[in-house]
Amino acid sequence: ALSSDHLTPPATYCTEYTPHRNWSRLQMTIIYNADRHREVIFKIQGSVWPRVLPFCLFNVAATVVIWILYKSLDVRLAFDGGLGYQYISVLVSFFIVSNVNTAYNRFWEARGFLGKALNAACMLASRAALYSSHDQSDKAHIWRAALQNRLIEMVEKSMYIVQNERAAAFNLMGKIVDPDSTPFQKHGLRKSKHIQKVEKLQEDAFTANESGLAVDIVILTNGKYLETPLQAQEKMELLGRMSAFMDAHSGLLKFSITPQPFVIVQMGRTIIFAWVFLLPFAITTNIGDNLWESILLVFLVTYGFMGLTLAEIEMHDPLGNDENDLETDLYTKLSVGDIKGFLGANETEVTNLMSNAYRESENYGSIEPL
Repeated sequence: ALSSDHLTPPATYCTEYTPHRNWSRLQMTIIYNADRHREVIFKIQGSVWPRVLPFCLFNVAATVVIWILYKSLDVRLAFDGGLGYQYISVLVSFFIVSNVNTAYNRFWEARGFLGKALNAACMLASRAALYSSHDQSDKAHIWRAALQNRLIEMVEKSMYIVQNERAAAFNLMGKIVDPDSTPFQKHGLRKSKHIQKVEKLQEDAFTANESGLAVDIVILTNGKYLETPLQAQEKMELLGRMSAFMDAHSGLLKFSITPQPFVIVQMGRTIIFAWVFLLPFAITTNIGDNLWESILLVFLVTYGFMGLTLAEIEMHDPLGNDENDLETDLYTKLSVGDIKGFLGANETEVTNLMSNAYRESENYGSIEPL
């Protein structure tokens, strides 16, 4: 049965746990005009330029030093890698293309799951308001307020968990094993540093499944609070929306707790960095007296290979807090606003409007046109 606890607004996990952001300065999901080439090339916000430029300048400086040592002191540091270096170049290209393609696919897959989850929550709120719009009693308002509180709690908990890899990992490990025996070192974590976080998450029962169960309970107890209980198909639709949300949330969790296999990432990253920093030694072999040609080639090749690598690193976690990540916080706040609009402060106006529309649709024998 519902109690006064259901009317208490849940903790806002987005604002309590998410690091503070200056929304006036931080812009995620960078919008650009693809037809304006100069703007695309020189735009700094969301660009890889600030991070790749130090690598380019380092390699250019190394090229100048190698060239000066050879011309002034006859110290030859350049080398011709021959076929071996060419084979490594092919391997480096394979790793970069493969990683970028994987990150790109993860990005759009995460966007699909995120849209499905939040849309299911909003549709659940709107349909619950519609199907109960005929009842304006105090108990009906209690039921809608309870559903609003539990639905918002579920959405905010779920979105916080999927945005924070550590929170999701700790939450999972803390639920399946005893924290005192958790194999932290196996996961690359230090027990002394993170054990308190596991215990804190356990104390807070920080799982989306428990919040989802609370929403299901509110839906199933509608008969105790609505003068005319929800029909079987209406109740099944609301539960179906809940199931759709939890399915999408499970899909989002894999981006937090199942990264790309570390052994592949480590091997690829090692070969890429080694190849890039050996580039000045290889290019200056066949340039001769033309230093500027060496500088230009080293700069462009370093920018190309390191730029794609750094772009893949940023896109690796599409639900994080980087400039090119998805606007998960903003989407969550918009969805919470929609839920409050259907079931919250202006709930009476919304339900009255829906009730009138519902009665008009009954004249046609179906509510499908709505």
